Amino acid sequence: MNINPITFRPTKEIHSAPSNEADLKIDREKHGRCANCGLQTHDVKQGLFIGSLLVPLTNDTVLRGRCLVCNPINSVGVVIDPDVDIATPMPIHPLRPSADQNQPLPDNIGSGSQCIAKKFLGVLLMASLAVTGTILGLYLTKPVPPLSTSTSSISKNSPTGQQMQYTTDPTQRSDGAETSQAPTDSIEYTDMAETSQAPIDTTTETVTTTQVSSLAPDETSIEKNIELNVLCRGVKFSELPDTDSRNLALNWISHDDELQLDVTDPSLHQRYILSLLIFNSGYDFRSSVNWLTNENECKWYGVTCDGNGEISNLELEATSLSGTIPPEISKLPSLKVLSLNDNTLSGTLPPEIGSLSSLEVLYLHGNSLSGTIPSELGDMKELTNVLLYSNEFSGSIPSEIGNLTSLTILSIHENSLTGPLPSQLGDLTSLFGLSLGDNQFTGTFPSWIWDLPNLSDLWLYSNKFSGTIPSEIGSTSLKILVMYTNALTGSLPSELGDLRSLSFLLLGDNLLTGTIPSEIGNLASLTKLDLSGNSLTGRLPTELGQLKDLTDLWLYSNEFTETIPTEIGSLSLLTTLAIYDNSLTGLLPSSLGDLKELTFLLLGDNLLAGTLPSWIWGLTDLNEIWLDQNKFTGTISSEIGGGSLKSLTALVLWENSLTGSLPSSLGNLTSLAVLSLGKNQFTGTFPSWILGLTDLTQLHLDSNELTGTLPSELGDLSKLTVLHVQDNKFTGTFPSEIESNLDLKDLCLSNNNFVGSLPAEIETDYGINCF
Repeated sequence: MNINPITFRPTKEIHSAPSNEADLKIDREKHGRCANCGLQTHDVKQGLFIGSLLVPLTNDTVLRGRCLVCNPINSVGVVIDPDVDIATPMPIHPLRPSADQNQPLPDNIGSGSQCIAKKFLGVLLMASLAVTGTILGLYLTKPVPPLSTSTSSISKNSPTGQQMQYTTDPTQRSDGAETSQAPTDSIEYTDMAETSQAPIDTTTETVTTTQVSSLAPDETSIEKNIELNVLCRGVKFSELPDTDSRNLALNWISHDDELQLDVTDPSLHQRYILSLLIFNSGYDFRSSVNWLTNENECKWYGVTCDGNGEISNLELEATSLSGTIPPEISKLPSLKVLSLNDNTLSGTLPPEIGSLSSLEVLYLHGNSLSGTIPSELGDMKELTNVLLYSNEFSGSIPSEIGNLTSLTILSIHENSLTGPLPSQLGDLTSLFGLSLGDNQFTGTFPSWIWDLPNLSDLWLYSNKFSGTIPSEIGSTSLKILVMYTNALTGSLPSELGDLRSLSFLLLGDNLLTGTIPSEIGNLASLTKLDLSGNSLTGRLPTELGQLKDLTDLWLYSNEFTETIPTEIGSLSLLTTLAIYDNSLTGLLPSSLGDLKELTFLLLGDNLLAGTLPSWIWGLTDLNEIWLDQNKFTGTISSEIGGGSLKSLTALVLWENSLTGSLPSSLGNLTSLAVLSLGKNQFTGTFPSWILGLTDLTQLHLDSNELTGTLPSELGDLSKLTVLHVQDNKFTGTFPSEIESNLDLKDLCLSNNNFVGSLPAEIETDYGINCF
């Protein structure tokens, strides 16, 4: 089946070209004009030469030729349509603008002798037809020999003894003046003494250059070509349902692709593979970018080609791709970058991907890919970056990954991988980033990790690794060490202090014991230190104050004792101080008031004593204050609401020994979402300023000595979900507006002096006893 290049739809079969001179008879006049210079042609007969192009005309085929005057390259020239009158503008390929028929002729046309030469050539061509018709007719009945799509230029001998040149320059198809409506690949017969681009010599009796345009591509040959060279796993189109994405892509490349490539075009395969990726996904790029259009595929969004017109980069991150990754993507031999991350791709990673021997970057993270990681990944020796994190891969890491000696980054965190790490990973001597966190790896911590000479970033968090941290760690070049939430045991080696470039040391939620070594103070580049959730003991080392770049200090849920070192107050960049759930004693050191960048002060569940220091209220960047479950006494200073804590969202002073009335200045903390003052000895009536805290979600006033009634306006705090007022001395009736207006999840009212009955819904949904 052939393709009409104007409508891009199938037409009837082209009849065989005439086989002898007697068949060259006039049956109809054909008209057209040059798409390049606008020159109109008159009375062009069937089978005649037009310029240097032999045109086998039929009554239902739109054809192209070479203009007699401007002689454009690659068959742009005369467009001949048997159904279009000479006065009717001819439709031009969408890639080219229509020529203005009133446009002046180019300078090389001129007048006088040049025009005479042009007319002479036309007469000459008609005179020579009788001699050459039989030979040319015989040639036109011969099939076009197949081409290897991997070769851009192939020379063979033509039936006439001339050299036959196949040109496959993709730029002749994509844009500019060299683009034509015909398929981009052309077959040229070139006299060895002349070139096809030489000007026509009107003084000779022979035409030195003859270009034969490719016949409209045959659908069956395209099908067989793609079936043999692109489809994987022995699949045949005839075995697939019509709705299969591979058949949909074939239908597009055969019928709907406006470029209508044939099997000789090296772009045919990669254009098919790109369309398959889209049909396999079901996402229509055409609504927003230029996929599946008449653009050269090298200009499609996310596609980059090398100098040979072969795809080198395919970068479609965050483009809503879905479906599976087709194994046929492995038939892009020049691909260096494959980036399909942050989409909704599912299914397995096809093992055929291992044949992408030129691939350097593989980004598939942020999808829903599942199954095992194919061992064939180890065949891709050029890989430098592999990011497969945030998927659903299972099984173990294939040992063949150790073959990737050029690999610099391997990131497979947030999957469901199991088993011990293969020792072959120790052969990745170029590796500087290894991220395997949030999986289910087991076994003792591998010693080969410390032998990787270039390892800089190590992320092994949230696994089931056991064993100790060896002293050899001090001889590495680590800058990031993240191993929280494992089962590491033993003490912290003093050699940690040798990691002078370390910026992250995150070892929380393990089974570590002993004290923090004083050498920790040598880590001058450290910005984040997490030793929380272990069983560390002893006093906090004063050397912590030497970590001048520290921004986050997490030491909570250990067994530290004694006082907080005053030296911590010299950490001027500190934003988070979290040492809750220990056994710290004494007063809060006043030096903490120098931590002007502090946003989280989390010191609850210790044995800290004394009054609440006034310097706390001067830390204007504070977002949360948690001093609950300590032994603080005295009153809350009215300075707390002096206007300096505008960003405070949580004030938790629950379970201390604070007394007095609640200062009205607390009402100035208008950003508060959590106000927890329960289990103290506060007195007075229900504070009316609470009604102005419109962002409040949790209010804990339980276990104090508060009196009076609950205002019905509490029902106006629309965000309130938790209300604890039990164990006080409130009186009166419980306001029904509280229950009817609020979406309460937790309401505690017991042990007060309310009168009357509570709403039935409250008794049913919440009960009246919380503890």
